Amino acid sequence: MRVSEIEERIRNAEELLTSLRNELQQAKAAEIFNRVPEGESYYTVFLNIYGAVTENNIDDYDPWDDTAVENNNYFRSEERACQVADKISYLLLIERVHDIFCPDYTPNWDTNENKYFVMYNHTDRKYTETMTRQNQNLTQTYFPDRATAQRACDYLNTHYNFWEEE
Repeated sequence: MRVSEIEERIRNAEELLTSLRNELQQAKAAEIFNRVPEGESYYTVFLNIYGAVTENNIDDYDPWDDTAVENNNYFRSEERACQVADKISYLLLIERVHDIFCPDYTPNWDTNENKYFVMYNHTDRKYTETMTRQNQNLTQTYFPDRATAQRACDYLNTHYNFWEEE
């Protein structure tokens, strides 16, 4: 057998190995993330000038779809994607409110001082302030004192009915 033939066989084997590794990675991703079957729809969330919106995609198990899975932006139903889009829109809103009332405030988690945040109370149908000392939540927006948090609540209660059903 000639050297060129052996080299060609090695290239073919390497291509097959790469293909098999990709197939294995896709199979593992499908099991872990419960992907839709190839060729079926899934949903992603993205930001545009209107806020966080959903988009319907077809999962071809290509690099684009793999990236959606890897970035946790892959939802099996439009309803679930819309729930996540609402959360993202709320996070953007509350961060903007933070920047209105206390743009330079960053909580110091090395102290035992109170940190205040805003919640939506569905029973009372309004935003209310609450307090924590040690329980940092990465998706929560904090305010320096009760008065500032209350001002944020007043602003939200006047201008936004974000969580209410339409």
